Amino acid sequence: MSELKPCPFCGGKAELWLEFEPYEDEYTYDERNLWHCGCKYCGIDAQAYWEEKWAIDAWNTRTPQNDEVRE
Repeated sequence: MSELKPCPFCGGKAELWLEFEPYEDEYTYDERNLWHCGCKYCGIDAQAYWEEKWAIDAWNTRTPQNDEVRE
């Protein structure tokens, strides 16, 4: 698993968790895993993804902070 970057809002430690989301389509009813990344300190939660890697990549992709901006 890739390491999670700290929260972009408060700098708190990010967490990754899994929840089950039932879904229905035209032919089946099933449960699928949804991966989330978020911060327990400020309560921010990123979009949920079917793949763990997608959730981590989305959380870790952000605009550079002021001290990281390159011209």
